[in-house]
Amino acid sequence: PRQLGEGDERAGSSLRPGEGIRGQGRGADLGNRGRPPSRERAADLRSSGFSFGHPHFNRGAPKMDREKRYLAYKSYNPSRVIKFGTTMHNCLAFNVLKSRQWQETTVDDWDIFYADTGWIHENLPYSGFASGGLRLNEWQKVNHFPNHVELTRKDLMVKNVKRYRKELQREGRDTSVLDFVPTTFVLPGDYALFAEEYRRKPNTTWILKPSARAQGKGIFLINKLSQVRKWYATQWPGAVKVNSSDAYVVSRYIQNPLLVGGKKFDLRLYVCVRSYRPLQAYKSSLCFARFCNFKYTEDEDDLDNAFVHLTNVAVQKHSDQYNENHGSKWPLESLKFYLKTNYGLKVRT
Repeated sequence: PRQLGEGDERAGSSLRPGEGIRGQGRGADLGNRGRPPSRERAADLRSSGFSFGHPHFNRGAPKMDREKRYLAYKSYNPSRVIKFGTTMHNCLAFNVLKSRQWQETTVDDWDIFYADTGWIHENLPYSGFASGGLRLNEWQKVNHFPNHVELTRKDLMVKNVKRYRKELQREGRDTSVLDFVPTTFVLPGDYALFAEEYRRKPNTTWILKPSARAQGKGIFLINKLSQVRKWYATQWPGAVKVNSSDAYVVSRYIQNPLLVGGKKFDLRLYVCVRSYRPLQAYKSSLCFARFCNFKYTEDEDDLDNAFVHLTNVAVQKHSDQYNENHGSKWPLESLKFYLKTNYGLKVRT
């Protein structure tokens, strides 16, 4: 993969050598601030077979003293067999981990833990270690940042993009870098603002998406405010407070998209982010474009035709024109070649 940013080898880790996994009492995870154990004491500890007390596997384990945490760190051997834990076995990642001859473990000595987001939220909560969350050793890695939903959930991403725009404005910096983000509101909270914007530019098409769902589920388009009013009344009848996971985002629909063969497409890019401060990310070369099976049209009669407007494979695979051999996908290199030959563009990825 190609590195996009520079960062320290330990980027993203705020832990010092010797810090333990989980504190169970005041000062339990302050790290090793004293002297290292003697050689004899270290040998005794090595043979004692102590365990970490990982909250996922052994919530009742006693706290680990500083000497044991220090030993756990010092005895780590990078050349040994990599061990991994996981909550998901029916997925590609699990097969990849096994194919590398890495060893699955059900105790707390893992180097990598490949977890579902529910496990991350339970064991790495926003409030972190202070609320009893998991404390990783320096060599241990998980596959999600604790607060990843700030970018991966639609309503929170909108909030953070708007916050970033205001920050740029306060600093007198150029905000045009965010012009690719269409005008967006979060419902039901921003309904009054959305209605005002719609009245300013009537007969515009908008797309509504549930904040916390995927695979094209719950998405629809509208071009009349009355449609939103009717839907709003059934979605949140007399609601005073709405659960954030039930919120919707509504964005101005891009009605003149770039088409290939008259069809809409989007890009599926895979990026591994190791650290945000400093930014360190790697982009996979195995990226692709996803296509609709029907040609794009702005005809109002096709406004509710998902095969025209949504590129999600979970939607398109139900079309009679879906081709299982290529899955309505193009490798990124094929798209780049198309853009170069048809538009003379210098495409850079």
